Parts: sequence; C-alpha cells; structure tokens
Amino acid sequence: MKHVLVAAASSELASEVIPKLLDGEYRIGLHYSSNKKAVEPYEEYEQVKLIQCTIAGESDCARIVDEYVEWAGSIDSIVIFLGNISCTCHWEEIEKEHLVDEYLFNAVYPFMLAKYAQRYMKEKGAGRILFVSTASVRRGGGSTTIGYGMAKAALECAVKRMARDLAPNGILVNAVAPGFFDTQFNRKRKGLTEEDVAERVAMIPLKRGGKKEEIASTVLYMLSEGAGFITGQIITVDGGDFL
Repeated sequence: MKHVLVAAASSELASEVIPKLLDGEYRIGLHYSSNKKAVEPYEEYEQVKLIQCTIAGESDCARIVDEYVEWAGSIDSIVIFLGNISCTCHWEEIEKEHLVDEYLFNAVYPFMLAKYAQRYMKEKGAGRILFVSTASVRRGGGSTTIGYGMAKAALECAVKRMARDLAPNGILVNAVAPGFFDTQFNRKRKGLTEEDVAERVAMIPLKRGGKKEEIASTVLYMLSEGAGFITGQIITVDGGDFL
C-alpha cells in the first residue's frame, strides 16, 4: 500500500486524479479548504481521509502533513495543486499586497507543504514531491496574471534546489506545468469569455485545450515506478503551445 497526500484536492485538475488513485493501492489524504462538496463523495472510502484546513500560515502546512501521516502511518508522495490568482489587473496596476498574496498561495505555501512532507520521507529514504506549476512561466506569464507567473517561476526554482539536495535521500522532486486547459479556474479567475477561449485555443499547435484526464495521467506516471529516474524536471503538458 502506497501513501499519497493530495493538497488542494478540491481543485478541478485534482478531480481527475483522485479516481485514478482509488484504482491503485493507495491510502489517500485529500486536503481541501472550503469546497468540501468536491471531495465529499470519497469520504466513505476506507482508504481515504479528508483533511479540512484553510491555509493561512506555515503552521497550517505542518498540520496538514502531520494529520495525514498520523492517520496513514507514512507518506510516500505528496501532490500539491495549491494555487490561486488573486488579481487580474494589468501588471502596471498591480500592488504589493496582490504580489504578496500570489507568492504565498503559489510558491510559499506549496514549498512549506513539501518542506514538512520531506522530513517524513527522509526517515524512510524515499519519496515523491510533485508540484503543479504553469507552462506560461516560459513566456513571462500573462500581462494580467503576472503575479501568478512570477510565483510559479519561484516554485520552479525550488523544484531544482530541492531535487538536488534531496536526491541522496531517494526523494524525487518535480513539477507538472499545464498549458491552456478550459477550466473554471481560467474562465472565472482570468475572466475569459467564449471568444477569449477560442482565440487562445487557436494559438495552440494541436488546436485544442488540454483535457483534465491528461494532467491526471501525467501525475499518475510521475508517481509510478517508471518515473523513478526523473527528478528536478518541469513536465510541460501544453500541446506544443510554447515551442
């Protein structure tokens, strides 16, 4: 039995990962903040534990990891979907408070979750840490989502450093970087219209947006034995968008 903690499991992209984990031999921790409806269907499974916590500081990150390990007895992997866009104004208008919020939820708190998870992984000499970044880091983010892009770029820096430092302990650290996926996250947080979506899709060489199950399959591969020699990498899933 493998032990995996999914942080921000109520996110849209995580919704496709959870059923695939249930098909395998996993004891699964599903962390969520306020959207219990997204994870409630899994509450009845014996191999699943729901962990409610609205992250407001480092101690919350520690509590989430500790609560999972106390229940599961161990942790092999952590998949961190945590992320947010708090401001969609043009970068010329963005204020310091917006940037601070973006860094906290897209870089600092994901890093802290990994920091506490790796301590348990070191004890057993193996583990997987998988962050979720964004392919738009490659082109400097978006004009109206620059804080999000800057924070994810910082997170990718952490991937490289942690991967190098934790390799001797058998811990692999990577990130999955989705390109354009037609999700409510994109539509609501970025304020995209149908026309915006159509224009964005037209820019992608494959002429379509990504499917959530494609991210889920990538995540499952990165947790599998087949990915045992991959670390410090940003796995981009973008249909050739930024070639």
